[in-house]
Amino acid sequence: MRRSIGFIVLMGCSDYQVTAEETGTLQVSPSSVVLEGACSYEERTVTLQSIGEHAVTVESLDIDGDGWVVLSAPTLPVSIEPGNAAEVIVLGNQGDATLVVTSDDPEGGVKSVSLLGTANDPPTIVWTSPTDDDVVEPGAALVVAIEDTQDAAEDLVVAWSSNLDGALSIAYGDAEGQATTTWDDATGGEHTLVATVTDTCGASASAEIEVCRQAGYLSDNLDLSTWAMGGHATYDSDNGWVELTNVSDTFQAGSAFQTTSTTGDQVKLAFSFYVSGGTGADGFAITALDTDRATSYMAQSGGCLGYGGGGVCGDHDPLYGWNVEVDTYFSADLDPTEEDHLSFHFDGDVAGYEAFAELPDMEDDSWHEMVIEVVAPRVTISIDDVTYIDEDIDGYFSFPAEVGFTAATGGETNYHLIDSLSVIEDICDQPE
Repeated sequence: MRRSIGFIVLMGCSDYQVTAEETGTLQVSPSSVVLEGACSYEERTVTLQSIGEHAVTVESLDIDGDGWVVLSAPTLPVSIEPGNAAEVIVLGNQGDATLVVTSDDPEGGVKSVSLLGTANDPPTIVWTSPTDDDVVEPGAALVVAIEDTQDAAEDLVVAWSSNLDGALSIAYGDAEGQATTTWDDATGGEHTLVATVTDTCGASASAEIEVCRQAGYLSDNLDLSTWAMGGHATYDSDNGWVELTNVSDTFQAGSAFQTTSTTGDQVKLAFSFYVSGGTGADGFAITALDTDRATSYMAQSGGCLGYGGGGVCGDHDPLYGWNVEVDTYFSADLDPTEEDHLSFHFDGDVAGYEAFAELPDMEDDSWHEMVIEVVAPRVTISIDDVTYIDEDIDGYFSFPAEVGFTAATGGETNYHLIDSLSVIEDICDQPE
């Protein structure tokens, strides 16, 4: 009897396995969904596929946790035929949750998908140049180091601003993790500079520094209307420089002055010049023109180089203020040497220099860099990083000024070209 019952039980089981509806195997993929640095809700797809020989029925879909929801899914319950699949769209942002899939899969009726969303971290920003309490000149670079855990630096945007001048500039980062702009036109004085970096999620971070901005300007960044041109002087827009004279004819003179105001007693001038290309004549001068006394932008030409007047330079009014000449042609009645020379003068007194230095050949078909720094009464002048004049000079420096150039030729010719003028008015206390 026991054997018979056992036989009947076994047969009963066997009969059930044969006659009951077969169920398939459910594959759920992926097994986890991760949103790193999510800045908004994002959709992800979970695939439910029948991989057995029979259909499988998905009975329920549930979210256990925070930050995630099922956005779309088939109407449940749903039967998935062998080889077919159904898609479930989950929507998430920040949070840790689990998608629980319940089916009639005999090998595991409950399967889960890990859902993890991490918050977007804001970027970081640090000033690298300038830094706190620096003295900054016109045209200086503003540089910050930027970094973000989710975005490449090239996708980060940096905006610079000043408490005095408002918004300054906007730029993207570069592959080296920096963002750079130049600080051109600005109010002189103490500034609070703020640099703000923003990532692709809109998260931002800021850094600020306190600096002193010297007054002044870069002529390349000014409108052409700020130049007062006279004689043969023109602005070469193709090359971006001022042409005072050319080599098409002899006895030329040109004058070009920046009408932007500066001062004569605390100022640094830097520029490039070219005095070649012709048969050799005569030279040029740079003048800080005293606008309280000025009558014109051009005086006597020829050996007086367009800035001299009175005395050996005739009846022309001189260019009042202080003058620096680069003379490349020997005039016996004016010059103490036959060599190219540099000299400092007041009020266009060509014959009465206050400081003098011989120069190497300037007519060498090359561009030269010149820097004039006046911290009255000290005058320092260098060409191509060689200092030729560095001394105290007695005279009148304290006047409102416009900076400009004059040049002249006689029976010989030369190009006299000026480029990249910067005028820096020293109003900040320099660090010791």
